[in-house]
Amino acid sequence: MFNESKYTRWYYAIIENARCQPDRGTYTEKHHIIPKSMGGSNGKNNLISLTYREHFLCHWLLTKMCFDSTDRRKCYTALSFMKRSPRLHRLTGWQVELIKKQHKLAMVGRTRTPEHCLKLSIAAKKRLSDPAARELLASKKRGTKISSEHAAKLKASHFSSVSDSHREAARKAASKLWTITFTDGSIRKIENLKAFAKEVGCSYQLLHKMYSERTSREKLGIKQVEVREPCR
Repeated sequence: MFNESKYTRWYYAIIENARCQPDRGTYTEKHHIIPKSMGGSNGKNNLISLTYREHFLCHWLLTKMCFDSTDRRKCYTALSFMKRSPRLHRLTGWQVELIKKQHKLAMVGRTRTPEHCLKLSIAAKKRLSDPAARELLASKKRGTKISSEHAAKLKASHFSSVSDSHREAARKAASKLWTITFTDGSIRKIENLKAFAKEVGCSYQLLHKMYSERTSREKLGIKQVEVREPCR
């Protein structure tokens, strides 16, 4: 599981030193000697109390100790999580830099299964549907100000990234007359698909997907979305 390197020796030296000092009289954190992602248990023999600095160093050493690339990626991820949970100690500059590098390494070659993507999508939609979660996201941005120079850069970068062909396609799409066929047989013609999406309580992307894929949306009472003719 672990190689026979200086990193492994340092790792177990920290563990043994902590075992010899069970009562530190300072802030400590529980650490799995054999990580749970690599088959470690929650038993007392696999848990050790470490100071914050020792805990951070141990997770860094684990990234150097693994033979298997999959286990190493798990250790990279575990180290990147050290900055996410609330702690009594602030990270220093070298720790933040190291965590960013390890997180980048953890993402290299990583693939997601369709089931994993579906779980992430459901979780994201659930967060956004919660009023408290939306208010929390809004509160983080509320009151923040940007300089006029920054605003000018953002505006310039936005318009420079949009090609002329894209602008022309957007203009043509905006000038079309959309025909919505409902499940009860009624038909409604609209000029602004985004306004209609807001009216019926669904996303513009969903209505456009219904048009491109010719799929129905029974919950909204919509059978079909078509483009009949351009607006005059």
